[in-house]
Amino acid sequence: MTLGTAFAIGDRLLATNAHITEFFNGLQGVQVDDVVGVQSGTGKVVKLLRALTHPNYNGDPLGSPDVGLLTSQDVLPVTLPFASEAEVSSLRLGDGVQIAGFPGDVNEIISITPGTTVPQATSLSGQITAFRNHKSDVAVTSDNTDVIQHQAPTTPGTSGSAMVHCGKVIAANNAGTVKVVVAVRNGE
Repeated sequence: MTLGTAFAIGDRLLATNAHITEFFNGLQGVQVDDVVGVQSGTGKVVKLLRALTHPNYNGDPLGSPDVGLLTSQDVLPVTLPFASEAEVSSLRLGDGVQIAGFPGDVNEIISITPGTTVPQATSLSGQITAFRNHKSDVAVTSDNTDVIQHQAPTTPGTSGSAMVHCGKVIAANNAGTVKVVVAVRNGE
């Protein structure tokens, strides 16, 4: 079972990460027969019909847009408001963010059984620690920020969660990005 988070942004539309939608479309080498969402707080099972991955996603969440969309068979009850471009541009280091989603350790503690289990979303707090561009050789400005780095505690189950500032969505969270850069000097 793959566990991730998505959030409603329209009547039948959910936002998540591209690495989540790639599982839906079988691009991660996993055969997928049926994909459902389980609504937080109610346990209602929502059949997911289609997944779209950002066309520029190349598998590198720091180097390409790790965003995707899911369509549902049923009308979804609540959508989250999006921050305006001006609100996102005004974000600064140290600003508080909330990550609302499902930590991966939930799957290890209880078994998620669609239609039986009632998952509860977790809100994780943190602050913005950096702004990044997909290209490492570009000076980052408020006009070209592609990634908002934060230090809220997350696990792979929170991939696709809404990252919220002042009650409005500013991004989709990627919980599993790890990038290690090691420079070795000659002769050492």
